[in-house]
Amino acid sequence: VSRPSTEEQQAVLRQLAEDRQALLQKLAELQEDAKQEREAAQKERQAAQQERQAAQQEQQALLQKLAEEQQAAKQERETGQRERQVAQQEQQALLQKLAEEQQAAKQEREAAQKERQSLLEQL
Repeated sequence: VSRPSTEEQQAVLRQLAEDRQALLQKLAELQEDAKQEREAAQKERQAAQQERQAAQQEQQALLQKLAEEQQAAKQERETGQRERQVAQQEQQALLQKLAEEQQAAKQEREAAQKERQSLLEQL
């Protein structure tokens, strides 16, 4: 069994050192790629979270606007109802006054009729 020469041993050692260096370089590249992928994934998660927050804020704003519009519509209905009630009360008061005036006119006619009758009887 012949032993490899010193030159052959050194050539093998050089090759192993080169292979090791290449593997270390490849490992460093893979680690850098993994780091960049993690950072990109983190940025995507942050962007998605910001989009969710923006959507929630928009939804909250829409719900707030809807509630305000519903409240305004309710107040308009209530105001309309009050205005109708006031108008009905005014109309009722006018009808009452008219009825009273008609009654007073009727009584005046009857009194005048009696007075005429009395005068005719005196003649």
